[in-house]
Amino acid sequence: MEFLLKRRWPRFECKKSVNAKIFWAHRLMPFVSVKLMDVSKKGFGFTSERKLQEGSCELRIRSFPAMIGDIVYRKEIKSIKGETLYQYGFYLSTQLHKTQIENLGCKGVIHIEHVNKDDDEALG
Repeated sequence: MEFLLKRRWPRFECKKSVNAKIFWAHRLMPFVSVKLMDVSKKGFGFTSERKLQEGSCELRIRSFPAMIGDIVYRKEIKSIKGETLYQYGFYLSTQLHKTQIENLGCKGVIHIEHVNKDDDEALG
């Protein structure tokens, strides 16, 4: 099980607070507002004040198309004020492009290659 928790793609922290909404992940509410913490080309890390269900859901960020994926990780943390927050890992069904990651204002974004392109160069 431990191998599932290791990151396969580099993650980049969001410099500014990025607000998003998660749909279909709460039993009573149609959506829950969340704050993105970091992003990789296959997923997001975010925090929420509400406990969400793991599984398939939809993530929406203001100027991005709706993104479908799965909540695959949950951790309970305490904020500085002593409030309970939940930290989540969201695995996307598609990959983000480097420009999309940069548009989220993430720091540390360097040359990101798609796996298929690297494989083609190695073969040819």
